[in-house]
Order: sequence, then C-alpha cells, then structure tokens
Amino acid sequence: MNLNTRHHEKWLKKRKLTFIAFSIQLIIVGIEYSFTILTLWSYIKKMITTDTPKLYYGVVSVSYMVASSVVTPIIGRIVDKKRNVNHCFLICNMLMITGNVLYSLPFSPFFLVGGRVMAGFGGALESVIFSEVIRSYPASETSSKLSVLSIMYNLGFILGPGVNFFFKDISFFIGNWHIRDVNFPGLFMGFVCIAMEILTITMVYDVSKEFDYKALAENTAINNTGDEVYTDCDIIDNDELPLMEYNYPKEKNTKTLSINSDEFTIIKILKLLFLRFDSALVMLSNFFLSFFIISTDTWLPLLVFEKLHLSMKELNICFMGACSFSAFSLLLFILRSFSDKKMILVLLISLVGFCTVSTSFIILSNYSNSKLKW
Repeated sequence: MNLNTRHHEKWLKKRKLTFIAFSIQLIIVGIEYSFTILTLWSYIKKMITTDTPKLYYGVVSVSYMVASSVVTPIIGRIVDKKRNVNHCFLICNMLMITGNVLYSLPFSPFFLVGGRVMAGFGGALESVIFSEVIRSYPASETSSKLSVLSIMYNLGFILGPGVNFFFKDISFFIGNWHIRDVNFPGLFMGFVCIAMEILTITMVYDVSKEFDYKALAENTAINNTGDEVYTDCDIIDNDELPLMEYNYPKEKNTKTLSINSDEFTIIKILKLLFLRFDSALVMLSNFFLSFFIISTDTWLPLLVFEKLHLSMKELNICFMGACSFSAFSLLLFILRSFSDKKMILVLLISLVGFCTVSTSFIILSNYSNSKLKW
C-alpha cells in the first residue's frame, strides 16, 4: 500500500468518526431540548418564586430559540471561512455544559434565562453539522446522510421523554441546592455534554478543511508549492469525493482561485433565495412549519398541565409519539427516494395534519378533566 492510498484511507476514517460524532451531538441536542420543554413549566411552578410564572415561562422558552437563531449565522460564517469544526464543537459544548448547570440552579429565574441562552449555542451546531456533511460527502450520498442526521435529532426527542420517566422520584440536596425531578435534567445534561467534549477531542476532525480551495490558494501563494499541494490532493478519488471536482479548478493559478472563491457572495445568495419563486416558496413553507412546531412546543405543556390537568406521563407520550412518527418518515426517505411531486404531496398532507392537530388541541382545551376519562 503506497503513501497516497494510506492518506486516502486515513481521511475516510476521519470522516466516518466525525459523522458518528455528529450523530451523537444531534441526539444530545434533541434530548436537551425535549427535557427543557417537558419540565420547564413544572420547574417554574414548583421551584421558582415568582408572581408571573407564565411570563418567565415564555421568556425562558424563547431565550433558547433567540440565542440559537442569532448565533447560528455567526458561527456558521466563522466555520465556513475557517473550517475549524473541532474548535467550534469544543466551545459550543463547553457553553452547553455551563448553561445546563446554570439552568438547574433554582435560586432565581434569571439563572434559567441565562442558562438557556448559553445552551442556545448547542442549537447552532446543527447548521455546522449539516454544512460540513454536505462539503465532505459526494452529492449521491448527501441526501441519505442528512436524513440519518435528522433521524438522530428526532431520536434525541424520543429518548428525552423516555429517560425523563426515570427522574420522577429524584430529590436530594447539594448544600442549599435542591435537586428535584424538574431541574435534575439540567445537571444530567451537563454531564452528558462533558462526555461529548471528550468525544469531540477524539472523534471530530476538520475533514473538509484540506479540500477548501481558499486555504489551498493561500498555501500556494505563501509557500510557492503549488505543484506539491496539488500532488497531495490528487490522491483523492474524484468519484468518491466530488468536492475536489467542484472546489478545485483545473488551473493552478492563485489569482484564478481567489476570483472563484468570491463567486458566491452573501448578496447573491440572498437574491437567489428570496427572488426566485421556487426557493422563496420553500423558505416560506419552512417558516410556517417551524413556527407551528416551536409554538406547539411552547403551549403544549400548558395545555396538558393547566387545561387538561394531566400528568408528565401524558406529556412524555405526546412528544415520544410525534418524534417517533417523524423518525419513521425520515427512515422512509432513506430507504426509498421520492420524486418532487410526491414531496409536494407530503408537504400538503403535513400541512393538513398540522391544522387538524391544532384544531384538536383547541377543542380539547375547552373540556375539563372530568370529561376526559380513559
């Protein structure tokens, strides 16, 4: 086995380990989010002293989403330019550790808000993961890899309610710090994120960085070793890694590389997204779907606890059922390809389903618990 082949196989092994770490990270993000949604209202009602519990419930809920939305484009831009995926994971997981531990402190509602803001950096890792997978895998494998990652994310939502069943009888003290079933998930997720930090050190690599033609151009300009650099890159099979074909032009001219690196600017990307009818329609659909999911996550616990007077068991079942169906649907997408027309049909069916669910919740909210005997 020659040096070129060993280099190629070593890179493929790094890519495989990184993808496994990505999957685990998305499971952790899903578990953390589901834990918070399931326990937040009970946490505020049982352990936080305040005259406006619903106000803080809304603020804590939205703090994670706002933080994640704000930092996602910033982190995404940094990683796109630097390709420092490993460092990004280490920093975001450290913030998740701090945020979850801070969230578990019941001494003030501001601890909950601050904790969720810091945990929002974990949500920003989703875009980093998906972008890195798209850069590191050929187009023929991208769809299946992204579907697997989406399944892992939904698996976290399934595991969250399942694990939460085991926390119902927890109650102990660490000094004045009272740990109960409603804030123990924060402490638990802190330890889980520590484990993820260890996995990041050993399994997450900057796999797309060596194929970034911007870095190649800089290296060529500084060292004047264009031929040597391209010789190292030539060991990669273009069929296996088509990013080589897309990112590296045939000419070995530094100026040409610099021009091509500016081919896609932010302004051009925004025009492409918002001024084309098909892309604008997709973004609009995603907006309404995301709005429905986020708003449902926010008011579902209030409906279950305050209106229907049900227990955590029923809320866990609701989340497990919804996420199990999502994971099953994604599994179908992996095993069987769907045409554009079928995907549009699936979107329409989903929209009808969302409307049905919303209507059902509105109807149920008008019934008292005495009318809901199983």
